Amino acid sequence: MQTSQVKKKSKKTWNIFAIIFFSLLALYSLSIVVLLCWGLLTSLKSITDFKTFGNVIGLPDSKWSKDEMLFKNYLLIFQRFAIRTFDKSYYSAIFGKIEILEQKVGFVELVFNTIIYAVLCASVHSFATLLAAYLCAKYKYWFSNFFYSLLLVIMIIPIVGTGPATLVLLRDTGLYSTYLAMIILHFNCTGMYFFVYYAYVQGISDSYVEAAEIDGASQTKIFFTIIIPLASKILFTVILLSFIGLWNDYQTPLLYYPNKPTLAYAVYSMANSSGGSATISSTGLPQKVAGCMILAIPLIVLFITCKDLVLGNLSMGGLKE
Repeated sequence: MQTSQVKKKSKKTWNIFAIIFFSLLALYSLSIVVLLCWGLLTSLKSITDFKTFGNVIGLPDSKWSKDEMLFKNYLLIFQRFAIRTFDKSYYSAIFGKIEILEQKVGFVELVFNTIIYAVLCASVHSFATLLAAYLCAKYKYWFSNFFYSLLLVIMIIPIVGTGPATLVLLRDTGLYSTYLAMIILHFNCTGMYFFVYYAYVQGISDSYVEAAEIDGASQTKIFFTIIIPLASKILFTVILLSFIGLWNDYQTPLLYYPNKPTLAYAVYSMANSSGGSATISSTGLPQKVAGCMILAIPLIVLFITCKDLVLGNLSMGGLKE
């Protein structure tokens, strides 16, 4: 009888906690939705409507003049949005002086740099992490345990001050502000996703690998034809999450490859400049918000399309033994 009462009390406490927790999550989600809706409405307003008449939170004025179309701000972004990179010439310890002259980067090139940075770097990082996790999970020897512990320490202990050293290394090797630098810097297995892969690969039955070895498959063939197909769902999910993070990242391009600016880099430059490197940075807040919405809309569409994969449970088949 007492046990039943304790269970009911515990269940009631948990229900209260769940209500509070999900209420906070709902408020947080609502705040994000409100900001996105405000940004969309602001991006559709003219400077006169927004600044002169003080229409900050209302709907766009329906009385547009002939030269003020509803999507004029977005047309300005597509047609005129560009940033001017500065002279980044430097001296390399190996190759001597390397010239990187000032240039104007238009919208098309910004999109191209963003795709290279977000898609390629996310794929490279996810592949390297899966490979390292597979080797540590399935090949048990002392270095596997050491490497696992090392990555755990790296993730727990904050390591600061590596930025200047990385910058000097890239300049000395002549890789500063290049596409190759993007790939090299992201070809690593550090971070939380290593442990996600590690736990997932541990759940894959060794019978798959043993059967392939009996058939004469090499270790490389086993990884590419067995492990990657089995882990394809989680691999795609990690690539997607990494893509979202890199798509919004402006700090890394700003520091290591400023002459290969991305859309996030350009939006940051536009929002924090009064007419310097960003071509339309001084035209008003509605245009700046339109640039931010162009950066946000692809991620919203991507999330809506792939939400079942991101939020759903990953399932994995197995062999009956």
